[in-house]
Amino acid sequence: MSTFKIYKSKKLSSFKNVIHGISSKGPFLFKQGPRLKVIENRRKLFNKLSIKLKNVVMMEQVHGNKIKIVMRNDRGKGAFSKKTYLKKTDALITKVPQVFLASSVADCVPVLFYDPQNKIVSMVHGGWKGVAKNIGEKIVKEMKNKFKSDPQKIIAYLGPSIGSCCYEISRKKDKNERINKLPKAIIKKKNKIYLDLKGVLLRQLLKAGLKRKNIEISPICTVCRNKDFASNYKEGKNRRTSNLAVIGLKY
Repeated sequence: MSTFKIYKSKKLSSFKNVIHGISSKGPFLFKQGPRLKVIENRRKLFNKLSIKLKNVVMMEQVHGNKIKIVMRNDRGKGAFSKKTYLKKTDALITKVPQVFLASSVADCVPVLFYDPQNKIVSMVHGGWKGVAKNIGEKIVKEMKNKFKSDPQKIIAYLGPSIGSCCYEISRKKDKNERINKLPKAIIKKKNKIYLDLKGVLLRQLLKAGLKRKNIEISPICTVCRNKDFASNYKEGKNRRTSNLAVIGLKY
């Protein structure tokens, strides 16, 4: 655990009041190790970002598009026990300093948002089902409607995730469902079908009003870089690690 790395966005790093990062792989989920050991691993990770685990909020991710607005009294939920995860949620928003939004990922796209005008942060766990339900555009609308965010001012970072280079679905039994629900994600190469989740999310964010210059996309594919990042696509049932994404505001 002492060798894990934290990857950051150049755009978000320019804002001194924003703390964020996406980790390399580690046993960060309760099903991936003894509870106390997982808590210790999480604590070590967040300590590297000067984040106290008691201020972290985590979700029970179900690959949907439900959004939760996080308040101060939500701190610690999901951080120490899976019983307190925010239920059936795949996106979070907060304006409260020292409340840190966290998501586990292992190929899905972690999307981190910051509205510098209104000091709002948010994040999306972008699995293919949530992307098919337009989660990218939906969270921007939520920031606009609930916090008066101007989409043209919002900064977005699409972190390390499975790339179109590797997301091949030709042999997957639910291939037709993915093709039908994500037609604009389809890339065909030599009689094989691949999905481009980052490309679809980019189009959703542009449609929601974000400026292209304010959107940063990590070139890292978690399958290609499986040595460093957890990949459910590549590891399947043998996977024993996850990556963690986090964003929040300093006082």
